[in-house]
Amino acid sequence: MSGFELFQLSQQMRATPEFHRLQELDRFSNTLAIFEANYRELDRLMAFICESPAGDKLFRPENHFAWEQSMHEVIRLLHNFVSAVSALVDHSRRLYRRMYKPTRLFPEYENEVKQRFVDSEIIQFVQGLRDYCLHYRTPSIGTTMTLMDIKQEKFVKAVTLSKRDLLDFDWNAAAKRFLADAPEQIDLRTCLSQYHGAIDDFYKWFSQQVRALHAADYDAVSRTYAVLLSAKKQEHEQALEERLKAFEAGLGTPYDVLNPFMTPNDASEIASHIHDPDAWIDVGLERVAKYVSVEATVAPRLHVALHSRRRPDGK
Repeated sequence: MSGFELFQLSQQMRATPEFHRLQELDRFSNTLAIFEANYRELDRLMAFICESPAGDKLFRPENHFAWEQSMHEVIRLLHNFVSAVSALVDHSRRLYRRMYKPTRLFPEYENEVKQRFVDSEIIQFVQGLRDYCLHYRTPSIGTTMTLMDIKQEKFVKAVTLSKRDLLDFDWNAAAKRFLADAPEQIDLRTCLSQYHGAIDDFYKWFSQQVRALHAADYDAVSRTYAVLLSAKKQEHEQALEERLKAFEAGLGTPYDVLNPFMTPNDASEIASHIHDPDAWIDVGLERVAKYVSVEATVAPRLHVALHSRRRPDGK
């Protein structure tokens, strides 16, 4: 096919209702990816503070200034995370109301949300923490050290929220129950891990339902997309290399590198791996290789770049 014919085919695909429905879902995937990236960034910092040898030095009296700076960074990343929580909650609600509620195409959604979230103490506490951070004040962040083995001088460290600092806020009933049972120093990493796990489980279920509801849309758009990808292999190989270089320089995610070179069907079928970036890279490259020649060095370069940004000490 000529370049003009490929352009026409692309424009025809983009004008279809199937493409527009998948675009709505893709935009929601972006919101979910932002939520995930903010969670990972905050969790990495807390893991560095609490688990790494370099983080141990923050707890020495002579390094108090560095400890304060790390707490400020926790607050900054927590603010980013709860902002992403807010965006995810609002975008989910609007997506459902816009695409499914008028036609009653997805009746299970509202029931599932109620069962999983409305009375969950951890869900309501973290979502209340969103309102606390964004509309009230920054929380008091600190650390604790618990001696586990006096002979081996083994300590367990945690980044914490002060319960007393939180009590003068207007929490809902479920969040109040959480706080009533919480210790004076609340382990922030544990709370966010539990919240993230619940959200992760819900959106795995959500993506499976949506994939089934839009199976015909995915098939229709993917047939055309596969033709477009295969017709411009050399151009896409160069574009893949440029995206990979940007990722190695610290920009974007593995998803940004590979997703443009697979069909919507491919992307949706491997979506269950999105929370394990290493696994997603491997299965993603298998899909990309159907349309674009992938050099043997691409996989190790992606994995190395991914892990280099996972370690706050850069090692």
